[in-house]
Amino acid sequence: MYNRLFALIVICVSAWSIQERQKAGSALQRLYDELEQRVHERTKDLCNLNQTLIEEIHQRREAERILRSHEAALEASQAALEQSRQDLQDLTAKLLTAQEQERRRISHELHDDINQRLALLAMDLQALEQDERGIPVAIRENLRSLLSRTTQLSDDIRGLAYQFHPSVLDDLGLNAALECLVDDFQTRTGIKTILVCQDPMEDLQEDVSSCLYRVVQESLSNIARHARSARVEIELTADEQRLELSIRDHGCGFEVHNVKRGRRGMGILNMQERVRAVQGVFKLDSQPGRGTLILITIPLSVRFRQ
Repeated sequence: MYNRLFALIVICVSAWSIQERQKAGSALQRLYDELEQRVHERTKDLCNLNQTLIEEIHQRREAERILRSHEAALEASQAALEQSRQDLQDLTAKLLTAQEQERRRISHELHDDINQRLALLAMDLQALEQDERGIPVAIRENLRSLLSRTTQLSDDIRGLAYQFHPSVLDDLGLNAALECLVDDFQTRTGIKTILVCQDPMEDLQEDVSSCLYRVVQESLSNIARHARSARVEIELTADEQRLELSIRDHGCGFEVHNVKRGRRGMGILNMQERVRAVQGVFKLDSQPGRGTLILITIPLSVRFRQ
């Protein structure tokens, strides 16, 4: 009986163990299926994310390619703009040089040709007017009037020739030309003008001398018209490195950026281009009520004739 009971117990325990094992297997299978589902879903999410990343990388590379293309185009445009600016500066320098040469030619023609003819005509008129033979008084008066007008015309042409190009600049150099310019300016305007020049610089290149003379001429013209200054100081100095020209007035001054946008800025632009044409640096400092300072620096390498 005990054996039967033991066998029954063994059978029951075995059946229970098998049943529990089946339950555990079913639970493990469910967990495995759930894990498989999660892995599948996660894999799908990762694939989608990977595809999104691939598309973003492609878009970024395309954007970088477009950006590089635009940068290259911008650099090319900037290079072309810089080249155009340089070409324009070179053209401006050539035009200024041609203009100065034409001024010199016209000045010489007025002075050496037309004025000489007027001088001969004046001498002929004077000879007729002084002729003691029987010339009626009325004709003599007409000759005297013609002589006077011819002389005045000769003086006007001489002044016009000087305005086109002062012969003293070629004959006696920059220092003497500036002295004549300052003396004439003081006589016309009554503005006290102090000119300080270093030792004569006869070896200056023609374009440098013309540039400095024209800048002083333009500056004095602007001072007479706009500055309302009672005093002007001009200083021309040179050392082993550079030549410097400073022009200072003590007048009303102005806002530089406002003037550069107006018609009065053409004179400033003209001076800047002249200085740039000889590789110089042009600086302008002015404030309302505090006068104006123009400072020009030209390097040693372009100062002297070769």
